[in-house]
Amino acid sequence: MTDGARAALYLLGGGLLLAGGTELAVRVYDATPRATRSVLVNGTETPAGVGLSVPLVATVNKAVTLRAASVGLPNPTYQFWVESPTGTWQNIYGYGPNATASFTPTLAGIWHVIAYARDASTPARQSGTTGPRPKYEVWSHTLRIWVI
Repeated sequence: MTDGARAALYLLGGGLLLAGGTELAVRVYDATPRATRSVLVNGTETPAGVGLSVPLVATVNKAVTLRAASVGLPNPTYQFWVESPTGTWQNIYGYGPNATASFTPTLAGIWHVIAYARDASTPARQSGTTGPRPKYEVWSHTLRIWVI
């Protein structure tokens, strides 16, 4: 800041914004994957985990990229979900080899995101079943993105 210049800073979920909406280069990372549970990989119990990296602050109608990383899965596949401020969850990338996925938030507010990972050798889900399958899947913490 220059002499006499003043700026208000706001703390938003651990990140900072300058008054007027100027975003500081702040990111939240939960990207360090840790082996959080044992899952079956090719019939063998294996310690595995997944981490997720997201921006802390995003802008309405601008693409947001999510990045996942896993440990313990020889051939990881990933799935990404987002929850809008209205409480609706949406699968933005079904299980596949890409460790990144993007979505474009259409509403201001707090969005929640989560990543799941499993090995490519995991049996397909039976039709009509929902929710995580702890025997085969690991999941990240649910993280928040403040959309302005």
